[in-house]
Amino acid sequence: MNQHQYNSTQDSHNTSAAPEILLKWNGWSKNGKAGTDLYFRGYLWFGNEQVLSSDSLRNLFEGHSPAGEDLTNWIRRSLLNKANGNFAIILKNDTGLFAATDIIRSHPLYLIRTAERCILSDSIPVEKQSLTPDTESMEQFLTTFSVFGHQTVYKEVTSVEPGETVWISNNGEVQKETYFRFIYNGAIENEISDEILHNRLDELLLSVFKRMIDSAPASTRWVIPLSGGIDSRLIANYLYRLGCKNVVCYSYGIPENEQSNLSREVANKLGFRWDFVEYTEQKWLALHQTGAIDSFIDYAFNGDSLPHLQDFLAVQELSARGIIDEKSIIVPGHQMGFITDFVEKDRPDDASTEALLGTLLNKNVKVGKPGRYSASLRKQFLQQIEEKKNIPHLSFSEYFSWANRHTKFTGHSVRAYEFYGIGWRLPYWEKELVEFWLDVDLSRRSNQRLYKQAAETTLFVKPLVGIPYAKKPHEAVERRISNKLKETLKHQLPHQVLVPLNRLFHPGKHANEGLSQIYALRAKDTEALIGKIKEWPKSLQPYLAPLRRRYTTQVNHHVLTALYTLYREVILKSGKSG
Repeated sequence: MNQHQYNSTQDSHNTSAAPEILLKWNGWSKNGKAGTDLYFRGYLWFGNEQVLSSDSLRNLFEGHSPAGEDLTNWIRRSLLNKANGNFAIILKNDTGLFAATDIIRSHPLYLIRTAERCILSDSIPVEKQSLTPDTESMEQFLTTFSVFGHQTVYKEVTSVEPGETVWISNNGEVQKETYFRFIYNGAIENEISDEILHNRLDELLLSVFKRMIDSAPASTRWVIPLSGGIDSRLIANYLYRLGCKNVVCYSYGIPENEQSNLSREVANKLGFRWDFVEYTEQKWLALHQTGAIDSFIDYAFNGDSLPHLQDFLAVQELSARGIIDEKSIIVPGHQMGFITDFVEKDRPDDASTEALLGTLLNKNVKVGKPGRYSASLRKQFLQQIEEKKNIPHLSFSEYFSWANRHTKFTGHSVRAYEFYGIGWRLPYWEKELVEFWLDVDLSRRSNQRLYKQAAETTLFVKPLVGIPYAKKPHEAVERRISNKLKETLKHQLPHQVLVPLNRLFHPGKHANEGLSQIYALRAKDTEALIGKIKEWPKSLQPYLAPLRRRYTTQVNHHVLTALYTLYREVILKSGKSG
């Protein structure tokens, strides 16, 4: 799993200027000593020792490094292979600049290279009008909600990938090293009993959550976006087991929806405070009118990640009520489902490149008609496969999900908390916990068998045993679709026929979490939100044509956010189209 591999590249936008550091967001600390400026954001644990600032990271180095080893090499060869936590590290000395991300890229870093400057930043600190849009990357973003690998929708901007370090010398050479990749070996055979693994998982989770608690002041209010699923429930469970009292659980959406009802039941069983935020069209409109949503999109986008609005309104309202503030830390249950599962249907039918390409397209492309992928998009996915030939095809789908969707989409949702000045933790992406699941054999990882059994028998406290879980969205959709002919027609009818029928018979439903409301009053239809098709690059126009006349309540809110983000941040600001 921990694989070191150097890949030296020369950026096409080469410059002789020495690299600069420009950091925009709060949370960075700086330590200048011995000719090296050290920057740190986040938190990490190295064994039993905690790092919360650049000063404590420097002290850790001085206490553990061999005589004569410099700070950069110690971080690369010792710290990163053992560190747990969510962090980013930057060093600058008289020879160049070094940067590192954690295994989920929870604190993103970007490299901006123009003819005049070379900048490492946590944002894009230059005028976007001066950047060149990359239409292929825009297609990736629109269809999958992220941009693959190092690329962004701007040709001059690249990102540091998860589990990666980068060295930028003063003469412009860029050298990258991967210290972690999410690669699962389906041939693992584990003879340890289920019971022993259940107990090991419990001990590990207790350690993970204890470290999380110890990383924050005693006065911290722990806040859980508590759904009706297992992952966020497990967070509430371990905070309860470790004696935390200052805990708030919240849910949101349409009153009395299934997720919220189960969330309230779990919080009540544990004696935790529970709050509900009702989502309405008027509340979302107010966030548009005040400019909050546009400001957040500018904050969270940076060319490769979808701004995540799902609980944006909930955090805003809970902050306004005084229920959460800068002394709070939000702990979402993101991605435990991905880490603990191996989805058989996401594996290619055979080991061929063509089979893998089909699997990746079917799993990751969210916009357009299934099976009808553009030649350009097929080429872009194929390029990802060819660039990473050393990753087994049977493990590639998981690797691709980790490197793109789970780092740049799901994990990126914490930007909504930062925007309101609230801290966060992602305990399920502790390196130690991830490596535990990468060592579980296929039969027990498939369909989360080990995880679900451990939850039923070992992990949950007695008050939570027996509380059902909410149905997953795709299960609810499957219940509603009883007529196969209806689905066939949906994908076969031309959009000129389908759109009027949808507008007439399905004006849009406000069910469960009420996320179809986000743009309901902001714009009547998609075209009113994202401008005329002719303003867009020609290669993207086929995606827009079927959507432009649909009510915004009829289009998935993530799709609308991707379209609106590209329109606002790239097309309008660059002034370049078609």
